[in-house]
Amino acid sequence: MLSKKRLTSVVLASVLISGFGASASLADTTSAEAKAAYRTAITAYKAEIATYKSSRESIKATFASAKAAAVSTKNAALASATTDEQ
Repeated sequence: MLSKKRLTSVVLASVLISGFGASASLADTTSAEAKAAYRTAITAYKAEIATYKSSRESIKATFASAKAAAVSTKNAALASATTDEQ
């Protein structure tokens, strides 16, 4: 049988080892949760970037259409003025 002092040392060592195991397990869980949160944030960021790019392309198309209409109107006015002058 173990002496009382030796038994106490064994019990303390067991508690410390199990505590380290629990701490490592908690660190793994926290790390996994942090990774999941990071991935979620990155996915949301990429979705926002895609939405922004889509909006930007839509705005560019709107301005291109407006510019084409303005050029067409200008050309029609110039053609009309040239015809009237002749």
